Amino acid sequence: MTASASISSSVIFCPLGYDVVDKKLVINPTEAAQIKTIFELYLQMKSVQDLTRHLPTIGIYAKKWTTHGGRVIGGNPIKKMALHRMLRNKIYLDYVECKVTGTTARGEHTPIITQELFDAVQVELENNSNHKSGRTSGSPNLLSGRLYNANGTQFTNQSTVRLRRPTIYYYATAGEYLPARDVDAMATDTIIEFLNSDLSALPDVLAHTLKQIDYGGLDYMARRRLVQTLIRRAIYTPGQITFFINTDTDSLRAFMRPDYINTQNNKIDFMRNGDDLILTRPFVLNK
Repeated sequence: MTASASISSSVIFCPLGYDVVDKKLVINPTEAAQIKTIFELYLQMKSVQDLTRHLPTIGIYAKKWTTHGGRVIGGNPIKKMALHRMLRNKIYLDYVECKVTGTTARGEHTPIITQELFDAVQVELENNSNHKSGRTSGSPNLLSGRLYNANGTQFTNQSTVRLRRPTIYYYATAGEYLPARDVDAMATDTIIEFLNSDLSALPDVLAHTLKQIDYGGLDYMARRRLVQTLIRRAIYTPGQITFFINTDTDSLRAFMRPDYINTQNNKIDFMRNGDDLILTRPFVLNK
């Protein structure tokens, strides 16, 4: 079976990340970004089960398409076994599989992930299959270990499932739950706003380092690492979150792009406290 025949005979099974055009697989940019996120998050979380629960909370679902008759199919949460197959699927490397012989061959489509990322995921999958007991998983939350309430209690990660949709929270004390998706979105927006602001009042080396960080040019995992590096600590009080921004240039240089300068200089209000910059943002819980 040739690569092109394998694709054409599997049109109705077009995988997430691709569309079928003229019987060939072409990249769907939005879904391809989701595939990269899935592989990268798995390396962080090291648990197919935890990742299965997390994906709907960040808006990633199974492939959805419309039939010739107008019927919408798919778009449901990705199931654990389907996710496991996805993480082992070489189609994302530009291979196709002959289901009759079980062999693979180069396809005519463009790969979505690198061989290095695919191999790293395979190693982790194998490790987890050999060491199922005593496994620990990483947290998908941006501010894990950094978020505190006004009394100094550290928020931990909690999750609930309602109407088959998992929701992840930060939890500190009884009745003090913060939706992780909203908190993490605010943290990300705050960092983007900070990088796009007028930083001329900062020491030249620090300001220059920050202005050479191209947030939009970083991949998903690098963006997460940047946010986690810049936010040293966050304190929640009713109605607001206060972010303490790291100013250690040594820890930020890894994110610099030598040929890039952020020319935006928007106004922003922040305070300085020793080595920290302090930004406070309103945060209202929707009851």
